[in-house]
Amino acid sequence: ESWDVSAGEGVRQLFRSGPTGALTKASSSPSKAAPSKLGTKDPIAGPLVAAARSVGLLPEQEADGWAGEPSEWAEADSFTQKLSAFTQNYLSGFKQFVAEQVAGEFDAAAVDTAIESEVSRGGVLMYSFTSCPFCKKAKELLDEKGALYTVVELDEIADGAARRARLGARTGRTSVPAIFIDGSYIGGLNDG
Repeated sequence: ESWDVSAGEGVRQLFRSGPTGALTKASSSPSKAAPSKLGTKDPIAGPLVAAARSVGLLPEQEADGWAGEPSEWAEADSFTQKLSAFTQNYLSGFKQFVAEQVAGEFDAAAVDTAIESEVSRGGVLMYSFTSCPFCKKAKELLDEKGALYTVVELDEIADGAARRARLGARTGRTSVPAIFIDGSYIGGLNDG
């Protein structure tokens, strides 16, 4: 993957409202859904990781082929995990505000209905981001347990930013993964 934005532009995009788009449900075939305005990387970490890779501070990909944010970030004792816990405890209102600004204008009732439809199907449901190391690790853990689960990749669907904002309003967390079991929210990776 290549990046056409700087870290500064990534931060600016956090606060820029985008055009409203048609709401679509998650699809098992990403090619049928329009990509989200979230892009395929976190709007702050993504450009920083890309910059670190471009100057050789991080490898282009990990040994297993992973090219998302560094996998070690998902470890329970990592600095990024501690930073995530801090921001959740002290900046959750700000994070919700940012999620809503990134989403722009959207039909909250329609997005809530789409989320409720997915959650109420039962089983294990994970809202994810394709470049998120926390999501990667959660999927690996579910796979190790032989669990059957459904994944909605928020960065691959047109209304992904809106869903992230509404999931934040519903669960009190805008971060992913957001995992539901039989309709009940259980948390993310290290908190769930």
